[in-house]
Amino acid sequence: MVDVIAIGGINVDYIVRKTSANARLLDDVVLESERQVDAQRIEKLLDRVGRSNVRRVLGGSAFNAAQAIAAAAAQMTVGYVGVAGVIPGETFDVLAEMKASRISVDLIRRSRAISGQCVAVVDGTRRGLETCPGANLELAEHLDERRATILSTLGAARLVHITSFFDRPAVERVLSLLDGAKMANTALRISFDPGHFMCRDDCDLVLGFAGMSDYLFLSDRELALLARARQPAEEAVRSLLAQIGGQRLTIIVKESGRVSVFGAARGDVSVARFSHEALAADQIHSPTGAGDVCAAGFLVGFLTPGFDLERAALLSSRMVRAKLTSPEPNSRKLGLSRILTGLAGDPTS
Repeated sequence: MVDVIAIGGINVDYIVRKTSANARLLDDVVLESERQVDAQRIEKLLDRVGRSNVRRVLGGSAFNAAQAIAAAAAQMTVGYVGVAGVIPGETFDVLAEMKASRISVDLIRRSRAISGQCVAVVDGTRRGLETCPGANLELAEHLDERRATILSTLGAARLVHITSFFDRPAVERVLSLLDGAKMANTALRISFDPGHFMCRDDCDLVLGFAGMSDYLFLSDRELALLARARQPAEEAVRSLLAQIGGQRLTIIVKESGRVSVFGAARGDVSVARFSHEALAADQIHSPTGAGDVCAAGFLVGFLTPGFDLERAALLSSRMVRAKLTSPEPNSRKLGLSRILTGLAGDPTS
């Protein structure tokens, strides 16, 4: 039995810090945006800045969360459903990195196609993402071919975490799998972190996933997109719940300087707010993956015996701080397990 299964893309991320020396070379990468590009565009960007000037790390939103969960909680087993491709001319081994991160690769398809790739250009607290889906476009086919095994594994898990997907066929297969897994195991919990662009471009699909989820992770901007109007967070949450049927759901909203956790049950909505100390811009090495680590912290807290909501929020906040302030982009090297161990022994430590 696997405690947590994540389903999503697998990318090789190339992180580039924008400086006065390379700014002109990156002028056509729009900050605070994400766009889908082809492999040739990725090659062109890497050639411009020089491959020796980028940090390479395995990524993808669902993978980032899975890696942080495995790094923080040694007692939890973590699996992944996705498609791993290859990078021509490079020795980077996707499966080896996943295994080193304590993530089971039993449900990974190994493809001969070029891996998903993402160039993340970071300028202070802002970033611009250019992503080539590559082998991730084979996910729907993979889910069809191994449906029985995947469904059985999902049904035996404690929690399934999903994020955004590159194509509608994959979305349809995942929805079907989650529905079947929930029927087989009514105790299964589902968490969903759709991201800004899925909320903007595929609102109806997001609502479909949210309708079967137990935990929904959103930024305040994403909440406004789903509520279809800018309004106070509590009103936006009620509007969102009305669209998805108002079932039992925990909505974690990332706002400036705090995280608000809304609990919905039988038409009632409660809210708990947790402030965190803001970091100065020069303390932040890269915001890439911080939102995924935030989700991972809450999920570890929700699954850890003896942890209440306040302690889960504190765990998440400390994990995010460790992610943001470290020059190391690989979450398995951040010492996240020490944060969980400290909180499990003494929540004030």
